[in-house]
Amino acid sequence: MSEGAVSTNNSTMLKTTARRIPWVDILRGFLMFFVIYAHTTTNQDINNYIYSFHMPAFFLVSGMTFAFNKERRILPYLKKKLLALIVPYFLLNLYVSPIWYWTTQFGAEPQQKLWQLAVGVLLSNKATGFRMASNTTWFICCLFLADLFFFFIWRKCRTDIAVVLGCVLVTTSAYACGIVARPGAGPWHVETAFTAMIFILGGYLFLKYHEKIEAFLDRIGMARTVLLILLLFAIGFMLFFRNGRVSMIADFYNNLGYFYGSAFATTFGIAISFMLASRKAGFVKGMTLVNQVGKYTLPYIAFQVPLMRVLRHYIPFFGNEADWHRFVLSLVVFFGFLPVAMVIQNYLIPKRKK
Repeated sequence: MSEGAVSTNNSTMLKTTARRIPWVDILRGFLMFFVIYAHTTTNQDINNYIYSFHMPAFFLVSGMTFAFNKERRILPYLKKKLLALIVPYFLLNLYVSPIWYWTTQFGAEPQQKLWQLAVGVLLSNKATGFRMASNTTWFICCLFLADLFFFFIWRKCRTDIAVVLGCVLVTTSAYACGIVARPGAGPWHVETAFTAMIFILGGYLFLKYHEKIEAFLDRIGMARTVLLILLLFAIGFMLFFRNGRVSMIADFYNNLGYFYGSAFATTFGIAISFMLASRKAGFVKGMTLVNQVGKYTLPYIAFQVPLMRVLRHYIPFFGNEADWHRFVLSLVVFFGFLPVAMVIQNYLIPKRKK
């Protein structure tokens, strides 16, 4: 396929799919598996490595979808994000609460009174001392804040260079003022949202200029492109190795430069791989189930951990500490929950008007 053909096809794809690009959904689904596996693996080295990029990558993918945004008015954008994220957040915690209660009965989750659970859902940060029905849904509220922070900067800037400078300035100021200087218990993980905004910026720029990125990769050829991808993975792993364990939910990053470098290098390596692989029709077709998971990640975010706790408690095979047992458990949840996720998102969560 020629460079011109690739550029034309991708332009058409962006115009006709309205926020649905197959390789982006496949990437989101692929990352969802890493989230599930990271929450159950008994191998601490694997867990630490996944944590170095999996949540940053989800924020980055959100930035990719922002590349389609044309809305510059605050209230319509706020309404759109409330319907897309905050309404599902509260509904998902409601839907998962029976499983949460179930897990409290056999000690997998600490017991709370209903008012404590309600406060936990409102604050969306277990570091406050109040837990949610699904603590992994912290990401949804944090994403909402990070999206808004990025939107406010983007709407005030006329050029992408100004957007970059604005995001860096705001995040740097947040650190300088002590807002995110240390792990905190702010409502909706507001501290983490300032850090996450930089990944949203990266995803926004990546997808906005993806045609130029592809054209550059075509010019350097496949062999050099593969070397570039391997170099990105190598840089990501090297910086992770030097930096050690990080956690966005705990707002803990060790060396911030290493953290950003590792997360961006690994995520861009994965994104470029999926973007180029999507040129092959067989790849997209072969990744149909992963693509579907990528479209229904909100229910996965809420249900994956509670479901795995139940399965580990009642099925001895999944309760086994051997990591390959936990890997199989991750696959079972990843593929087995898909029909339920589709029902929840299609019929139990209000859809916003397009």
